[in-house]
Amino acid sequence: MSENFENNYRPRVILKKTRRSSSANGLLQRHSAIKIKMTEETGQLEHEKRRRKFLHRKSIRAVRLISTTIVYLFFGAFVFSFLEYDADEQLRNEIAQIRNEMQQKYNFTEKDFNELEKIVIHAIPFSAGYQWKFAGALYFCTVVVTTVGYGHSTPATVNGRLFCMGFALIGIPLSLVMFQSVGERVNTFIGFCLLKIRQILASRKIFILPEIKSKHLLFVSLSIGTLTIALGTFVFHKFENWSWFNSLYYIVITFSTIGFGDLVPLQTGGRLQKAPGYVFFTICFILCGLAIFSACINLLILEFMASNADIVTARTRIRRLLSLRRSTSFQQKPKEEPKKVVEPGNANYASRLSRHYRLSRHSELLDGIANDLKTKETIKKAKKKDKKFFANVYRLYIQNRPDYFTVRRLPSTYIDHLVNFSPTDEYL
Repeated sequence: MSENFENNYRPRVILKKTRRSSSANGLLQRHSAIKIKMTEETGQLEHEKRRRKFLHRKSIRAVRLISTTIVYLFFGAFVFSFLEYDADEQLRNEIAQIRNEMQQKYNFTEKDFNELEKIVIHAIPFSAGYQWKFAGALYFCTVVVTTVGYGHSTPATVNGRLFCMGFALIGIPLSLVMFQSVGERVNTFIGFCLLKIRQILASRKIFILPEIKSKHLLFVSLSIGTLTIALGTFVFHKFENWSWFNSLYYIVITFSTIGFGDLVPLQTGGRLQKAPGYVFFTICFILCGLAIFSACINLLILEFMASNADIVTARTRIRRLLSLRRSTSFQQKPKEEPKKVVEPGNANYASRLSRHYRLSRHSELLDGIANDLKTKETIKKAKKKDKKFFANVYRLYIQNRPDYFTVRRLPSTYIDHLVNFSPTDEYL
């Protein structure tokens, strides 16, 4: 009897247990799904909070910069008004007095005097010689593409003005890129020279520069800029008969591309045609000086301003650029494959991070190898075969090292690429 009862009711009991276990598993799965969803929502909320906080910080910084610029403009206006207003008023009174004396002496009417004044003003550019012969036109083109714009001569015809607009639209971006590129190469050459000097001193057991830092590069660049300004001050003081202060003032205004036009060389004694050597020197001095000035400005921006900018943004973007450039998984998918959304927690995202980590570790190892090559003196005693091996290792290090700032890259505080050379490399 008991056996029949067990045989009859056992399947029902097992079925009830199965149903209970399946319902429990369903509840556990539902609970885990809800927990995962809550975790994802919490992560998204945290990400949104961080993003809003970051944008808020950037907005505050932008407002501060705008406010600082406006305050600086008001400060400059107040100082210039205080310094220049009395002298301007005195000059106006003197001109009015001379004008009245000439009208009384030569019996000029107001209309005749105004005509004479226009003639004198229009005749000023002709004292330099022919402004639109080749030498004068070359000087004018140099002033246009460098954005100095003295205003000493301007095209008068419609065709000339049309060509000037097109010439400026093409020439100004070209010159800006050229100056930045040349400035960076100047800084790179300075770093190369400093490295060679350090190696020569180290070979003679003179350890003055145990390490080349950015401040050394900045000091040398500013020294070259100072010597350039001193040379120009001497030359223009001698040939233009300007005072030392006016010569220095002209060079600073020119190299900063302000170009007021109150002091312009080559505008007296017909020098555009009579002194071709001086014309050539002036044009070359403006171009070379602007390139050196650009090199100094690049270093100053990298050394000071980038550290006060969005340094977190700059560094993270540099790392992103490194990852984007090296990781093939970041490349666009083929058209037949659907695009997958990369989310935190995704396996694809994790694989990319692991790949980026491997690349970073590889770069760190190569950094260590390169530093050993630069510090050890065994490379001097190595054979040609070993030197070739060292050169190949360093070349691999250069190809895999993190990207730093150039003309086409984001600014950052890293400027080690300007002084990072191998003892076996040659300057290009």
